[in-house]
Amino acid sequence: MLLNNAKPLSYYLNSLIELGEESLEIAACEFGMRVKGIKEEDLMPKVKVSGVSEFAFKSSNSKSILVF
Repeated sequence: MLLNNAKPLSYYLNSLIELGEESLEIAACEFGMRVKGIKEEDLMPKVKVSGVSEFAFKSSNSKSILVF
């Protein structure tokens, strides 16, 4: 989804990576990737493919969560 006058998602992800350093984990939904035809090699560095159960588990133990 593109919004008028909005920076690309990669801008925000790069900012999160820079601010979060080693404590940051970025996960891409495996099912969502299949639906959209996105391959793992299309992802940015530091982005890990994750299933729903793993995402739910990690979310319950994290300080904050952003979902795009």
